[in-house]
Order: sequence, then C-alpha cells, then structure tokens
Amino acid sequence: MRAAVFLVLCCGLASADPVDDLQKAVPSGWTVLATDHELVLRHDKPCYTAATKNGNVCAGNDGPMVTLELRFKVEPKWTQAQLDAARAANDKLVDERKAARDKYRIDAIVSDHGVAKPANADEKKRLSAFEKADERLRGREVKTPMCTWGEHSIIDGDETYAPLKLVVDPPSALTEAHRALDALKKACGAA
Repeated sequence: MRAAVFLVLCCGLASADPVDDLQKAVPSGWTVLATDHELVLRHDKPCYTAATKNGNVCAGNDGPMVTLELRFKVEPKWTQAQLDAARAANDKLVDERKAARDKYRIDAIVSDHGVAKPANADEKKRLSAFEKADERLRGREVKTPMCTWGEHSIIDGDETYAPLKLVVDPPSALTEAHRALDALKKACGAA
C-alpha cells in the first residue's frame, strides 16, 4: 500500500506541467502561452506607448496601444553535439569578422563613442564595404538556446527583448515584464 501511494505521489510530481509552474511564477496579469514551437509571456492588458518629443517622454497616453509580449522559439532539447557545432561555427565567424575589420582597416577610422566617423571618401567606402560584409557574416550566426526547459530548448532573439525598450503606461508593466523574464530564466536554470 505504501509503495502504491509513493508511486502515485512520485508520478504526480514528475508529471507536473512546467507551463502551469511558470504561470504561477510570473506576475499577476501575465499569461504564459506555449506551443510546440513558441513560448510567449504576455501582459493581459494592452498598454499605451508613451509619446516622445525630441527624445523626451511626454505626459499622458498619447501613443498607440500595444500588448507586451516576450516571444521565444521552442525547439526539441539540443544535444551536446548540436551545441558544440553551433559554438564552433560562431567561433569561426568571430575570426572572419575580425579578418573583415582588418581587411577594411576599420580600426583606422576615427570613432566617437563606438560609432565610426569616416573623414573622407575612402573611409566611407571602406566602412560601407565592411558593414555589408559584417551583415552577411552576422546573418550566418547560429542562435544558441538561452536555456533548456524540460525536454525543450528555449531560444531568444533581439525581437524577444524589443518590448522591454518601449516606454509604456502603466510603467509597472515593464517592471512586471522583467519579473516574468526572470521567472522563465529561473524555471529553466538560466538565472
């Protein structure tokens, strides 16, 4: 009898739904949506984006409404071989990007706060050629998972974090977005 009760309890704990667990961990007013291909952390109420004038935030709800969503790609759990191959490919790209910087002598162009400021036609031509080459190289980058969540790999991208750069009303929605993201990272061991 005790063995049967232990088995039921053990199996009940082992079969806990990670989506339900994550839903309990995200702030109130946020919903976790998961499919075989995507994980979405969504704020339940649309927010106003704050209008800006000359880079300054204006008071009021003058901007369009948006629904804050943090979207992640979901794939079957990556194997160590997949991770190793992706890292090797990305390491090769780092070397190729450095070679392109050297080829176009980018470091010889004066920069201001990390932004190249070409002073003549030759520098403009070199910078333009480098930017095209660098864009092609960055396009070959293999995006690796931010974490493993159960039997899945969770992959983020620049678009995942774009909503965190918005100025919204209510401002607390962004704080909650960061807390939702932290809950996901904690759930999959990336925190």
